[in-house]
Amino acid sequence: MKPNLRTVLVCLALASAASAQDTRVTLRGTVVTASMGSGPFAGVSVGDGAVLRFDVTTPGSPVVPGQYERYDIAPGLVFLSGTALGTLPDSPTPSFFVQNDFPVADGVAIMTSPMTEPGHFLNLTLSNSTGALFDTTDLESEYGVYPGSLFDNGLLTVLASGVVEVIVDELEIGPAIDPQVGTSYCSPALPNSTGVGASIEAFGFLDIVVNDLSLVARDMPAGQFGYFLVGQTQGSLTPPGSVGILCLAGNIGRYNAIAEIFQGPLGEIDVDLTAIPVNPPQPVVAGETWNFQAWYRDGGTSNFTDGVTMAFQ
Repeated sequence: MKPNLRTVLVCLALASAASAQDTRVTLRGTVVTASMGSGPFAGVSVGDGAVLRFDVTTPGSPVVPGQYERYDIAPGLVFLSGTALGTLPDSPTPSFFVQNDFPVADGVAIMTSPMTEPGHFLNLTLSNSTGALFDTTDLESEYGVYPGSLFDNGLLTVLASGVVEVIVDELEIGPAIDPQVGTSYCSPALPNSTGVGASIEAFGFLDIVVNDLSLVARDMPAGQFGYFLVGQTQGSLTPPGSVGILCLAGNIGRYNAIAEIFQGPLGEIDVDLTAIPVNPPQPVVAGETWNFQAWYRDGGTSNFTDGVTMAFQ
């Protein structure tokens, strides 16, 4: 058995629960070379942080059983550095390779692959020449966080008219579950006819370039409709005809298009950070804080969830 060189992120129960879903791979690093003269990476500078995040479909396809395995990268790969964003195309399906003692080294790689951005290519090489990193090529058995110091060769590269090179500071492998983000406020909400207060949670990422955020409202009366609210100003007001507290003030936006209206006890919506429905609609800007809440009917009256606030990057 090889020594455990990683910090385990998830407990055994979570790891087993994730067996029926994809695995998420996240790499964080620092730009060490930046010479792009044009395109989406032209503004990247040495010293900038960078993140590469993608999901892979499990199980993989063994190339050399137990030593070298290929995984399909699912749509939605994101490489970002500051405001620069790059993706891999859905077709042909790009591949992610995992090696265990192949022939001696352990590591992961994305062979030079064309990106969605014309003329751009992405390459990833992470290796541990001692073979002391992985025990298997099964990603679900290797969930954890691996610091960059474990790799004697760790480089993420984007090639086009110039080059962007990133030294990988950390590799994270885990279940493909968006993390919970934001901070609850105005909690707990006043009880509704079910006897409890409804709540709101946010999942996804606070990087506006990624634009991946969803809201979930829970514990509302079954069959009662509602919709989400958004604003930059927090408040505390009980509107006429309601028994709950509106925790927003000022310019309040409503996600009340037909496709956005939900029916209790659970409501969910994907938030487009490029078009927040205040008046007039506007995008979220890095450094801004936005607050979200849900309103819903409850018999002859109405109520609100608590609120969730998020500072975007």
